[in-house]
Parts: sequence; C-alpha cells; structure tokens
Amino acid sequence: MPPDSTNSMLLFFRSHKLLVTLVSTIVSICIVRWFNVSNPAIVCLIAVVYSTFWGGFRYGFISGFLTVLYCTYFFSSPENRFSYTPENLNKVIVIVFSTTIMIWLVGLLQQQVEKQTHELERINAELRLLSSMDGLTGISNRRHYEYLLEQEWRRAMRDKTPIALG
Repeated sequence: MPPDSTNSMLLFFRSHKLLVTLVSTIVSICIVRWFNVSNPAIVCLIAVVYSTFWGGFRYGFISGFLTVLYCTYFFSSPENRFSYTPENLNKVIVIVFSTTIMIWLVGLLQQQVEKQTHELERINAELRLLSSMDGLTGISNRRHYEYLLEQEWRRAMRDKTPIALG
C-alpha cells in the first residue's frame, strides 16, 4: 500500500473514532457469532482494548458496553432471555468486572503514552532548533543554511525562477 493511502487511512480512523469503535466491536461480535465461539468475551475484549487504546476511556466504554451487552445475551437461557444459570451468572459478573478493569488499565496506559509522546515531540522540536543555531552567537549555522538553500533551490526549479546567493 502506498504511503499516501496509509496516511489517508490513518487520518480517516483518527477523525472517525466512534465509527471505527462501533464497526470493530460489531465485527468481533459477528465473528464470535459466526464461528460459535464458546466464550465470546475473549474475542470481543480485543475490540475493547483496541478501542480504548485508540480512542481513550470514552470509546473503550462504548466497545465494552456492547461487549458486555452481547455476553449477557449470549450466556442467558435460550428459552428465557436474560435469565441465567448460576454458572453463567458468574461468567457474566466476571466479564463485567474484567471488562471494566481492562478499560481502566488500558485507558491509563493510553494516557501515559500520549503524555510521553507530547513530551518527546516538544523535546525534538527544541533539539531541531538547537541543532540549527550556533550556541555562542545565536545565529543560524551551516546546517540551517544548507536546509534553506535546498528548499529555495527546489522552489526555484518548480517555479522556474532564478535564484541568487547573497
């Protein structure tokens, strides 16, 4: 896949987090249903983790809610929906608590990653600035001069205009 299409796909996912959350959760529920998985929570929790890490607590909650809702339906009695045997009631309780804890832990991890990413971006911007300036005089150095020369050269070639060095 070309880099431009990958970037546009990532941009789409970032701008449509709710849609991606709903689709990924519903697809995982459909996969569970299609293949008659004996414990749907295991497969559906992948969508919960993905949604929480990708979009934070809010999207993890949406995915978790759909997962818990489906699991409560799945483990209920076929003849009387939302009534449970003691064993299946225990499964539903474990799924509710484990989904909640997982959303909380992955959400905290996502917040830490986001915080560290912002810090690294700030430090990189500062390093770029420092690497293009002379520490003693504060004037742009040769690296910065060569960068600007290359930019102006490309612009002159693209626009078919003359370029002069001063």
